[in-house]
Amino acid sequence: VIEKALADPDRETRLVAIRAAVKTGAEELILPMKRMLGTADEDLRRELLHALVDLGERTVMGKPVSGMLVPDLQHAKVSYRWKAIDSLLLLADPDAAGPIAGCLKDKESFVRLKAAEGLGRLKARAAFPALVEALDDEEFEVQEAAKESLEKISGQRLGFDPEAWRTWWKSQPKQ
Repeated sequence: VIEKALADPDRETRLVAIRAAVKTGAEELILPMKRMLGTADEDLRRELLHALVDLGERTVMGKPVSGMLVPDLQHAKVSYRWKAIDSLLLLADPDAAGPIAGCLKDKESFVRLKAAEGLGRLKARAAFPALVEALDDEEFEVQEAAKESLEKISGQRLGFDPEAWRTWWKSQPKQ
């Protein structure tokens, strides 16, 4: 039923089918969903990419899905930026740490928060300097998430003092 709905001419029916495929964990629908990418409009293509990530796919048409998601980190729509971070974190791609770290400067605090939390889950050493800067964010929740991520990455407990973190970072061997 879901596979038939994926081919339906009605866009909303296809969208519901994509979401149903994820909810049911229907891995047999991965190939039909990949085929849809070439014919889908921009929003439907994004939904397909996120669904494929949710179903465990890491490549599409021989390309890493992460590379297809990174441009959405700069999209005008905040929901696209947030969902791109979410999917990139699910992929656990260490190469995504730099682009996600760029979201620590996003104008929306919940995007900055998602980025700060996620960089800790990735244990992304490359994002360390950006996380230190996020300790000065205007929102306490972002500061807290940045501190916790710094602690996860470093194993240190240096609080909210950016200078203490910078000093510790400079003392570390380059990797």
